Amino acid sequence: LGWVIGLIIAKLLQSILIAQLNWMTRATVFNTSTAIKGLIFEKVLNLPNNCDYVYQQGKLVNLVQTDVERLHSFVEVLPVLVNTFTLVTLGLVLLYFFLGISFLAG
Repeated sequence: LGWVIGLIIAKLLQSILIAQLNWMTRATVFNTSTAIKGLIFEKVLNLPNNCDYVYQQGKLVNLVQTDVERLHSFVEVLPVLVNTFTLVTLGLVLLYFFLGISFLAG
């Protein structure tokens, strides 16, 4: 009975921590992407008009938006990757603890 209660409490804590981590990650991603966009757009606006033949401002804006979107997507997926790696590692350690080296066979 103690194991069951412990597993239920662990699962509840896990879901609360995952939700909190997702919220903090999304808030950080939005703040970071907004700051990066603002800094790069400010640099684009400060370019002199005579360098238009080297750097077309429309292309720069498009590249900035694409790069920031890729950064945004990566940072959103990063906690899922870390959580998956942690859970798989924990599962393998527990299998080794309960079954010994025979867990590799099946």
